[in-house]
Amino acid sequence: MAPFTKSLHGCDKIASPASISVLVPFKNEEENLPHLIDAILRQRPSNLGIEFIFVDDHSNAASATSIQKIQGVKLISAISHGKKNAIRAGVQAASFDWVLTLDADVRLSPDFFMELENINVRDRQMVLFPIRPLKRSGFIPAFFDLEFLALQGVGMGMAEKNKPLLSNGACLLFNKDAFVKVDKQRDDYEVPTGDDIFGMFAIANEYGNESIGTASWISPVDTVFPSSFSRLFHQRARWISKTTKVNDFRYRFIAFLMAFVHLLPAALMIGLVAGMFSWT
Repeated sequence: MAPFTKSLHGCDKIASPASISVLVPFKNEEENLPHLIDAILRQRPSNLGIEFIFVDDHSNAASATSIQKIQGVKLISAISHGKKNAIRAGVQAASFDWVLTLDADVRLSPDFFMELENINVRDRQMVLFPIRPLKRSGFIPAFFDLEFLALQGVGMGMAEKNKPLLSNGACLLFNKDAFVKVDKQRDDYEVPTGDDIFGMFAIANEYGNESIGTASWISPVDTVFPSSFSRLFHQRARWISKTTKVNDFRYRFIAFLMAFVHLLPAALMIGLVAGMFSWT
């Protein structure tokens, strides 16, 4: 369906999607999917036409049990392994011109889909959303959360200045035709992570930096991070591993800073332990 145009408080007209295909790729998410399903079922009424597509990336049998609570949901299985291939399969099954990807571990506000009614996609092919981590206790989780929020601020701010640098696949809206067009040109599918950043740069290269917009006013989407330091460190290491394939100096510089920040706590801990032994 084509976007419709309407006036907002007498300002410039905005073009909003009339319908959105909500795509959720998942793998062994039996703990997180029930939270997302409940959040979807608690959504306040919206004028958007919405379909839900869940793509099973070779999960165990228990993962998909709660999905059927959504009326008319499409549940498909990805042929090839990996999140990127699951998204590709979901896009092929999408009925609408705009696709919203959600990670299985996100938490949505009850007004999320209602707020999407006024999202501006005029001259856009992709829209970035504000993401925040669910609050956890402890110094180490707080350290990583603060770093994540700082990167979010940088990513949203740069996109608003038409200089897209960072994105987050936990919640991402893009035009289906644009995705299909640039997907044929991408060579990053052997990299297990980076569905968001590679897709964003591919669309920006094809349609221009101004084709990447933001939904900075919308209620933030919460996401669940691993609780242990080792899993957090492993997650960030996977993020940084994308660096060599991204042909953008600014992104590589940010990745270098991320690596430095991640190694800093370990270096401080080693220094503390070494200092304690030196006093014995």
